Amino acid sequence: QIVAALRARGEYENTLIVFTADHGDYMGEFGLVYKGQYVSEALMRIPMLAKPPVAGFRGRTETGFVHNFDIAATSLAVAGVSRPAEMSAQDLAPYWKQPGDAVRRKYCFLDAHGIQGVRDERWKLVHYRDREYGELYDLSVDPFERRNLWSDPAAAAEKTRLRTVLLDHLIAILPRAEEQW
Repeated sequence: QIVAALRARGEYENTLIVFTADHGDYMGEFGLVYKGQYVSEALMRIPMLAKPPVAGFRGRTETGFVHNFDIAATSLAVAGVSRPAEMSAQDLAPYWKQPGDAVRRKYCFLDAHGIQGVRDERWKLVHYRDREYGELYDLSVDPFERRNLWSDPAAAAEKTRLRTVLLDHLIAILPRAEEQW
């Protein structure tokens, strides 16, 4: 009905439409249903469909990391409004304007109530605040996160690398990461 109304008013081609969700649901994964406060792939990898404000756009698939908070930065850009400097979101318009030149994130950062995570194209690390344990997965061979490599000596280098990436990210986004003398 919304699309029909936009078409009837002649605004469809000029309108950004985004269809997504804030999280996924377990649909039997890990024997669970609905959602939980975790950063598993079942909850984090959600579809996002965007119809850009471009006449005759035919569509394409993007496999790069995007975040739901990128919707705000993209909406501001489409409206011609500057993004606030403190906003860490990314404008997704380059994905439809010049896909080959769009900046793709190397890492995707995840969080859920005291749980912080980071993943790249292959690896995923999950850190639990105030806990000595965590999760580490090689998603190239374990896409369903069945084998936690956190304590595996063979994966220690990846664990250290991703912990450093996550720590650097968290420090960078803290409003008071550097105390004033």
